[in-house]
Amino acid sequence: MPGVSALPSMPKLEDDVIALSKSDAKVAANSENRAVAKVYRRGPVVIDRVVFTDGEGKPASVVRTWDTLQIDVHYHCDGDIPKETLGIGIGIERERDMVMIAQFNTVNISGAELEQYDDAPYRTVAGRTGVVRAILPDLQMLEGQYLISLGLCPNIPGLSEFYEYHHRVYRLSVIPAGYPSGAVFYPKVSWVHEVGDAA
Repeated sequence: MPGVSALPSMPKLEDDVIALSKSDAKVAANSENRAVAKVYRRGPVVIDRVVFTDGEGKPASVVRTWDTLQIDVHYHCDGDIPKETLGIGIGIERERDMVMIAQFNTVNISGAELEQYDDAPYRTVAGRTGVVRAILPDLQMLEGQYLISLGLCPNIPGLSEFYEYHHRVYRLSVIPAGYPSGAVFYPKVSWVHEVGDAA
């Protein structure tokens, strides 16, 4: 059974580090924390482009709470195709204070996903080119600016090495779909109110 440890905040890649300028990274630095965007590349899987789309399939850097958010990572293999299945890891930080609010991946999964891990349809070997897609229906993130880190990696539980990793490269703005809140997310919740007999 695969482990359920969290995705590391920094990848273990040493072969090729590419520092991005602020204009390339589309990342703003605030006065307390300087968000430095970097791309770590080891290969042979190389990220060509990343596209964020909304619930209607339109490219978007601004989404609304409860919308669907889709992240498409287009890639190609520069060399031999790895024998392991190709996975993805994603981290989301709140830009204001750099608090990590979510880490999720296809490698060290948890919950109900554990039962289907070995037979999951996304567990396939990379092609010469392809797209790895993450779909977040009913986005529970509340209003704010967020930085997205993501990378492509082998689906080997416990391994924290990436073929390519984009650290704090993407910014996502979430706008409210209801009453504003100072929190980070609004959970899916079922409300129940049972009333007993009147006295």
